[in-house]
Amino acid sequence: MSSQKTSNNDSCRDLSGRRLSTIKEAKRLAEYIESEPARKKAQQEAQRAKIDALEKQVAESVAGKKHRFDDTEYLEQSRDIVENVKSAVSAGLLKKRKKAKTSHSPPASDNAAVPSITTSAATAAIVGSELVLDSATPSSTAAGLASA
Repeated sequence: MSSQKTSNNDSCRDLSGRRLSTIKEAKRLAEYIESEPARKKAQQEAQRAKIDALEKQVAESVAGKKHRFDDTEYLEQSRDIVENVKSAVSAGLLKKRKKAKTSHSPPASDNAAVPSITTSAATAAIVGSELVLDSATPSSTAAGLASA
């Protein structure tokens, strides 16, 4: 025999022959089933409170706090950049159109009929970032000047 007295009598049986551990388990299960509506109600209240808090937070952030953007330097830079991009795109499209016009022009039927004009003889002026050629320049030399 051991020197200490055991307090675990769950493996013992009562007078009707059932184990004490089974009886204790049945009592705990009955208490759990009885308290289930209260637990569900508390859980629903917690969820409702959480949803209300989130809705309140969203309503405050949407309605209450509006931010005004007052950085004029940034706005000016943004406008300048947009204008520069638009002008660059239009210049590129204009160059593409000019190149398409020169490549679609009818080829000369006789090479001797087209006089050879050197770049020194052709008058060219640079306007903006584009090369504008005089109308006396044939299309073959105009394409050569544009690519140079």
